[in-house]
Amino acid sequence: LVMCLVVCLLSACGKDNKNDKEKPTKKDNSTEVLTEEEELILLEKVLADTSDKLSLNSLIEGNLKTVIELAEDFRNKGVSHGDLLQEGNLGLMEGILTYDGKLLLEEFHSHLENSIRNAINDAILEQNASSRINFHVADRANELDRASIALSKELDRTPTLEELAKYLSLP
Repeated sequence: LVMCLVVCLLSACGKDNKNDKEKPTKKDNSTEVLTEEEELILLEKVLADTSDKLSLNSLIEGNLKTVIELAEDFRNKGVSHGDLLQEGNLGLMEGILTYDGKLLLEEFHSHLENSIRNAINDAILEQNASSRINFHVADRANELDRASIALSKELDRTPTLEELAKYLSLP
């Protein structure tokens, strides 16, 4: 699945995955937008056989623009734009692979948008939680450092772990 994403992203960026030379691309450097009929045909093929890589890749590439548009809504929330796009792409692929509804494009697009938004939201929540934990750990380390300095001056020696724990009221 990840390899599929890499291939799709490289082809969407106009890069060849065998060597990093630029391919000639369209002026606006975007992927082909699928017509409703093309998208329905691809969706039908993928629903019938998820191992159909060509149809799956075409469906992913045809919906990359949705990821870009949705990722814009989440900018400046503590996660880099590139990471938002990566998470959105993973959500896109998950949305395609988990869709089991009818051949209705509106329902399909709604499912994709929800999957993309959820993936991006999860990444933001994870990043922010990680930042809070790191801040908390740094704060406790600074508190321990200050206590060690204060006890060292008071005792005229390096304090033991038990003395530091008692000084900080730790169990």
